[in-house]
Amino acid sequence: MKYFDKLNLPTFSNAQKDLDNLIDNEIVTWLPRNNQICLNCVVGKDDPYLGTGSLYYDWEKIDVSTINSKNDVPVKDVIYEEEDFTELCTKFKNTVFEEMYLLLKTNYKLGRVRLMKSLPKTCLSWHFDNSKRLHYPIITNDGCFMIIEDETLHLESNNWYLTNTTVKHTALNASYSPRVHLVATILE
Repeated sequence: MKYFDKLNLPTFSNAQKDLDNLIDNEIVTWLPRNNQICLNCVVGKDDPYLGTGSLYYDWEKIDVSTINSKNDVPVKDVIYEEEDFTELCTKFKNTVFEEMYLLLKTNYKLGRVRLMKSLPKTCLSWHFDNSKRLHYPIITNDGCFMIIEDETLHLESNNWYLTNTTVKHTALNASYSPRVHLVATILE
């Protein structure tokens, strides 16, 4: 595997249970536009949604069915950098996500750490990121794949993967169930 590295880090089999508890008790919710929740926040802004979606483009201000390119998408009024997301949001204190965040923060220089949900029968755009990503599949099944350049892999649940997303890639959920990954931006 040239774009994927399976890592030997501790696993957290209770992540789905804690996530279900946070959702069921309305502590956090999935945003309809991007289905993301950010575990970490900017100092003074304890908001698990500030770090969701693009840090640069303001997809909330447009009807996505009307765009032809990223040039049609307005830029956000306030632009944060990955490096700005340095604190765990209080909603995740005393959960498995605090343990996961602390594990990652001990071993890596982190940007945003997000829970990302892919709905059934969906695919991300073909894009590249400015840095690598760690993936930890919490909910997945056989129809979920990540494609990086010419390499395709099903990421197995409760395993850590370092992915080189600095090249063209996408993720697809060709199943009939949602897929949820914890995704951490790794800064050099």
